[in-house]
Amino acid sequence: MKKGLLVRQRIAGISMALVMAAGILSEAMPWTTIEVKADNNSNQGAVEVNIDKRENTPNISIKGLTQDIAWELATDEERTEINGGANGKLLLEITNIDSTVDSGEKKLMEKEAKLLNEGTAAMYLDFSMFFQIGQGNKRRITKLNGKSIEAAVTVPDRLLTTEKKRKFYLVSIHDGVVRIHGSTLSDTINAIIYDFSTYAIIYSDEEEEVLQTNITIKQTSKKIMINWDDMRDVGKVEVYVAYCGTKYTKKPTKTTRGKKVTVTSIRGKKIDQRRNYKMCLIAYDTSGNRIGKSLSLHFAGKNCKYTNPKKLKLSANRLDIKVGEIVKIRGKITYEDNKKKPLSEKHAKRFRYVSDFPEIASVDKNGNITGMGVGSCDVFVCCQNGLAREVYVNVTD
Repeated sequence: MKKGLLVRQRIAGISMALVMAAGILSEAMPWTTIEVKADNNSNQGAVEVNIDKRENTPNISIKGLTQDIAWELATDEERTEINGGANGKLLLEITNIDSTVDSGEKKLMEKEAKLLNEGTAAMYLDFSMFFQIGQGNKRRITKLNGKSIEAAVTVPDRLLTTEKKRKFYLVSIHDGVVRIHGSTLSDTINAIIYDFSTYAIIYSDEEEEVLQTNITIKQTSKKIMINWDDMRDVGKVEVYVAYCGTKYTKKPTKTTRGKKVTVTSIRGKKIDQRRNYKMCLIAYDTSGNRIGKSLSLHFAGKNCKYTNPKKLKLSANRLDIKVGEIVKIRGKITYEDNKKKPLSEKHAKRFRYVSDFPEIASVDKNGNITGMGVGSCDVFVCCQNGLAREVYVNVTD
């Protein structure tokens, strides 16, 4: 075998061989080699690249840790030793330092988090790189001398939520300077790494548009069929369904590019129509950006003692009001089964109200619509189960 750069990843004390092809680390047959920029000498040594991911750190995959970078990080003396037959080792160590992070760096990171929409520094990590010849002392490397590698950092499950639009950042402090290396609204932060020091995963919860669409739910003994009206600029919809009193799962129950889904199981088990449910929709545009979330909707199972809204009638379908004028919109619900009680308002309010342009007409929790500025907009009135109707509001001076 021709000697060259050996690539190996160690995770949680387990040695895992990987192959580097086109700069990508991926699982492969044990011990694959690639050349380094060394003299053509059959007696030359090899350089190992080791990634040591310690306990309580997120899953991280590395791309771009090439032979060029490994060789350029070696000093002239180290290259001479490798060409003379010595073995070198490039070590990337990733350690959780939540309990040991420097207090000064922690304050700087918390200050940066506040600037990122009142965010929270949720996990501190130390990224350290070393070069070592044989069993000699490890030489710390603090930067890649103009080069960079890519890291895909999986956000820990405990930080994920479907309740809010949450943005994640990978941030470092290097020589007293705070830098953002990557951000995401999903569960993976794609980051560019070019220095090695203290890092943190920061998250912030952002304001999010409420999806304004009429949702229809039909049920059989074994199925829940959910439909919704067309929504503008939506490329994908995630549907989350859970039993009332439980949390939504991190992964969606269903995903679709259409406007309907059928649910037959929750958390891998057949649905229990004797129980009550909650659900929500999260919409993404065609580029994969999260653009809105529905209200959290509640509805009774087909075989339980409660009933659901079937029809909604509003006191008006159009309102013409003046700036500063207040008008109350009222609704009347017809239920599926008059012999059963509706869900209590502990689940959700009987009516909820959303304006698509609050700067034109705002609406409070009691349905009072106030003219705020000249123009027109829609105010949606939503029942517990997502059944909704809209009021066209025209505001004049």
